[in-house]
Amino acid sequence: MVHTSGRPAWRRLLARAVLLGVAACNETEPSLTGPGQATKLVFTVQPGTATAGTAISPAVLVAIQDASGRVVTAATNVVTMAIGTNPGGGTLSGPATASPVNGLATFYNLSIDRVASGYTLSASAAGLTGATSTPFVVVAGPAAQLAFAVEPSSARTGNSITPAVQVVIQDAFGNTAPTATNIVTAALANN
Repeated sequence: MVHTSGRPAWRRLLARAVLLGVAACNETEPSLTGPGQATKLVFTVQPGTATAGTAISPAVLVAIQDASGRVVTAATNVVTMAIGTNPGGGTLSGPATASPVNGLATFYNLSIDRVASGYTLSASAAGLTGATSTPFVVVAGPAAQLAFAVEPSSARTGNSITPAVQVVIQDAFGNTAPTATNIVTAALANN
Protein backbone atom coordinates (compact mmCIF):
# COMPACT_ATOMS: atom_id res chain seq x y z
CA MET A 1 0.00 0.00 0.00
CA VAL A 2 1.52 3.37 -1.02
CA HIS A 3 0.63 6.57 0.80
CA THR A 4 1.42 9.92 -0.76
CA SER A 5 0.12 12.28 1.91
CA GLY A 6 3.48 12.42 3.69
CA ARG A 7 1.79 11.51 7.01
CA PRO A 8 2.09 8.09 8.61
CA ALA A 9 -0.69 5.73 7.65
CA TRP A 10 -2.02 3.27 10.20
CA ARG A 11 -3.77 0.02 9.76
CA ARG A 12 -5.21 -2.38 12.22
CA LEU A 13 -3.77 -5.81 12.46
CA LEU A 14 -5.58 -8.71 13.96
CA ALA A 15 -3.34 -11.00 15.91
CA ARG A 16 -4.78 -14.34 16.70
CA ALA A 17 -3.00 -16.79 18.92
CA VAL A 18 -4.21 -20.26 19.47
CA LEU A 19 -2.47 -22.27 22.13
CA LEU A 20 -2.93 -26.02 22.29
CA GLY A 21 -6.46 -25.92 20.97
CA VAL A 22 -7.60 -23.76 23.90
CA ALA A 23 -9.27 -20.36 23.55
CA ALA A 24 -8.05 -17.83 20.97
CA CYS A 25 -6.83 -14.38 21.93
CA ASN A 26 -7.78 -11.47 19.64
CA GLU A 27 -5.66 -8.32 19.86
CA THR A 28 -5.33 -5.24 17.65
CA GLU A 29 -2.25 -3.04 17.42
CA PRO A 30 -1.36 -0.08 15.24
CA SER A 31 1.37 -0.58 12.62
CA LEU A 32 3.24 2.11 10.68
CA THR A 33 3.06 1.35 6.95
CA GLY A 34 3.87 4.63 5.21
CA PRO A 35 7.05 6.70 5.04
CA GLY A 36 7.87 9.28 7.68
CA GLN A 37 9.10 12.82 7.18
CA ALA A 38 11.71 13.42 4.47
CA THR A 39 15.19 13.72 6.03
CA LYS A 40 17.86 12.79 3.49
CA LEU A 41 18.96 12.31 -0.11
CA VAL A 42 20.40 9.04 -1.43
CA PHE A 43 21.90 8.27 -4.86
CA THR A 44 19.93 5.29 -6.20
CA VAL A 45 21.55 5.36 -9.67
CA GLN A 46 25.23 6.32 -9.41
CA PRO A 47 27.17 8.03 -12.21
CA GLY A 48 29.34 5.60 -14.15
CA THR A 49 32.29 6.12 -16.48
CA ALA A 50 31.39 9.03 -18.74
CA THR A 51 32.79 10.54 -21.93
CA ALA A 52 33.79 14.22 -21.73
CA GLY A 53 30.95 16.50 -22.82
CA THR A 54 28.51 13.60 -23.28
CA ALA A 55 25.50 12.95 -21.05
CA ILE A 56 26.20 10.60 -18.14
CA SER A 57 24.29 7.40 -18.87
CA PRO A 58 22.19 6.04 -17.37
CA ALA A 59 20.70 9.22 -15.92
CA VAL A 60 21.66 9.94 -12.30
CA LEU A 61 18.79 9.26 -9.88
CA VAL A 62 18.45 10.66 -6.34
CA ALA A 63 15.79 9.50 -3.87
CA ILE A 64 14.29 11.56 -1.06
CA GLN A 65 14.04 9.25 1.94
CA ASP A 66 12.89 9.25 5.54
CA ALA A 67 15.19 8.31 8.43
CA SER A 68 14.40 4.61 7.89
CA GLY A 69 15.43 4.70 4.22
CA ARG A 70 11.92 4.65 2.74
CA VAL A 71 11.21 6.85 -0.30
CA VAL A 72 8.92 9.76 0.60
CA THR A 73 6.71 9.84 -2.48
CA ALA A 74 5.01 13.10 -1.47
CA ALA A 75 8.27 15.05 -1.09
CA THR A 76 8.52 18.22 -3.17
CA ASN A 77 12.05 19.37 -2.25
CA VAL A 78 13.88 20.53 -5.40
CA VAL A 79 17.21 18.69 -5.65
CA THR A 80 20.34 20.49 -6.86
CA MET A 81 23.36 18.71 -8.35
CA ALA A 82 26.96 19.97 -8.34
CA ILE A 83 30.44 18.56 -8.75
CA GLY A 84 31.72 17.41 -5.35
CA THR A 85 35.31 16.27 -5.90
CA ASN A 86 36.75 17.91 -9.03
CA PRO A 87 40.17 16.37 -9.85
CA GLY A 88 40.18 17.57 -13.48
CA GLY A 89 38.89 21.11 -13.00
CA GLY A 90 35.81 20.19 -15.03
CA THR A 91 32.56 22.07 -15.48
CA LEU A 92 29.18 20.40 -14.92
CA SER A 93 26.73 21.03 -17.76
CA GLY A 94 23.07 20.14 -18.12
CA PRO A 95 20.07 20.83 -15.88
CA ALA A 96 21.51 21.07 -12.35
CA THR A 97 18.12 21.04 -10.59
CA ALA A 98 15.32 18.50 -10.68
CA SER A 99 11.88 18.37 -9.08
CA PRO A 100 11.08 14.96 -7.61
CA VAL A 101 8.39 12.72 -9.04
CA ASN A 102 7.15 10.22 -6.47
CA GLY A 103 10.19 11.04 -4.32
CA LEU A 104 12.75 10.52 -7.10
CA ALA A 105 14.76 13.30 -8.79
CA THR A 106 16.18 12.30 -12.18
CA PHE A 107 19.11 14.18 -13.72
CA TYR A 108 19.16 13.75 -17.48
CA ASN A 109 21.91 15.19 -19.70
CA LEU A 110 24.51 15.93 -17.00
CA SER A 111 28.03 16.04 -18.42
CA ILE A 112 31.55 17.06 -17.40
CA ASP A 113 34.02 18.44 -19.94
CA ARG A 114 37.46 17.58 -18.49
CA VAL A 115 39.12 14.16 -18.28
CA ALA A 116 40.02 12.81 -14.81
CA SER A 117 39.50 9.92 -12.43
CA GLY A 118 37.80 10.42 -9.06
CA TYR A 119 35.02 12.91 -9.80
CA THR A 120 32.02 12.84 -7.44
CA LEU A 121 28.63 14.52 -7.64
CA SER A 122 26.98 16.21 -4.67
CA ALA A 123 23.18 16.36 -4.29
CA SER A 124 21.50 18.87 -1.99
CA ALA A 125 17.98 20.05 -1.13
CA ALA A 126 16.65 22.55 1.39
CA GLY A 127 15.95 20.96 4.76
CA LEU A 128 17.49 17.58 3.87
CA THR A 129 20.83 15.91 4.50
CA GLY A 130 22.74 15.88 1.21
CA ALA A 131 24.46 12.97 -0.52
CA THR A 132 27.70 12.36 -2.40
CA SER A 133 28.02 9.88 -5.26
CA THR A 134 30.64 7.20 -5.56
CA PRO A 135 33.76 8.31 -7.48
CA PHE A 136 33.66 7.97 -11.27
CA VAL A 137 35.86 8.58 -14.31
CA VAL A 138 35.48 10.97 -17.25
CA VAL A 139 37.35 9.81 -20.37
CA ALA A 140 38.23 11.71 -23.56
CA GLY A 141 35.77 11.90 -26.42
CA PRO A 142 36.59 11.10 -30.05
CA ALA A 143 39.43 12.91 -31.82
CA ALA A 144 38.22 16.31 -33.04
CA GLN A 145 41.12 18.75 -33.27
CA LEU A 146 44.88 19.28 -33.18
CA ALA A 147 46.81 21.51 -30.79
CA PHE A 148 50.46 22.35 -30.26
CA ALA A 149 51.89 20.91 -27.04
CA VAL A 150 55.23 22.58 -27.94
CA GLU A 151 55.00 25.56 -30.32
CA PRO A 152 57.52 25.95 -33.14
CA SER A 153 60.30 28.41 -32.42
CA SER A 154 62.62 30.38 -34.71
CA ALA A 155 65.49 28.48 -36.30
CA ARG A 156 68.20 29.25 -38.83
CA THR A 157 67.93 27.78 -42.30
CA GLY A 158 69.18 24.20 -42.31
CA ASN A 159 69.01 23.82 -38.50
CA SER A 160 66.50 21.79 -36.53
CA ILE A 161 63.79 23.57 -34.59
CA THR A 162 64.66 23.25 -30.91
CA PRO A 163 62.86 22.15 -28.85
CA ALA A 164 61.07 19.73 -31.16
CA VAL A 165 57.55 20.69 -32.18
CA GLN A 166 54.88 18.53 -30.54
CA VAL A 167 51.28 18.22 -31.70
CA VAL A 168 48.53 16.46 -29.75
CA ILE A 169 45.20 15.08 -30.92
CA GLN A 170 42.34 16.31 -28.74
CA ASP A 171 38.62 15.80 -28.30
CA ALA A 172 36.25 18.76 -28.77
CA PHE A 173 36.90 19.92 -25.17
CA GLY A 174 40.70 20.08 -25.38
CA ASN A 175 41.35 16.74 -23.68
CA THR A 176 44.15 14.63 -25.17
CA ALA A 177 42.58 11.71 -27.04
CA PRO A 178 44.91 8.86 -25.97
CA THR A 179 43.38 6.24 -28.26
CA ALA A 180 43.56 8.39 -31.43
CA THR A 181 45.62 6.78 -34.19
CA ASN A 182 45.36 9.58 -36.76
CA ILE A 183 48.45 10.40 -38.84
CA VAL A 184 49.50 14.03 -38.36
CA THR A 185 51.38 15.82 -41.14
CA ALA A 186 53.23 19.09 -40.53
CA ALA A 187 53.87 21.65 -43.27
CA LEU A 188 55.08 25.25 -43.37
CA ALA A 189 52.20 27.67 -43.69
CA ASN A 190 54.20 30.83 -44.49
CA ASN A 191 57.90 31.41 -45.17
